[in-house]
Amino acid sequence: MGRATAVRPTETGMDIGITWHRDHAGAQRTADEVRAAGRRAAVEQLDLTRLPEAAGIIDLLAEQLGRIDVLVMVPGPAP
Repeated sequence: MGRATAVRPTETGMDIGITWHRDHAGAQRTADEVRAAGRRAAVEQLDLTRLPEAAGIIDLLAEQLGRIDVLVMVPGPAP
């Protein structure tokens, strides 16, 4: 679900910020797919159990991509 959610907006010209908690390789594969679609992708680790740090990660993605127009958070599988 996360990959499809990230890749689909490239069809409308969006660049994509991707976060990961446990699956760095999966996030990189998703970023590669976004780039293959001709869009920019930024990848950062994000642990939502550490909320004070989360805002900084979102700011970092915005800095890397220029801005954030849409933020979609997709929960990962339960531990």
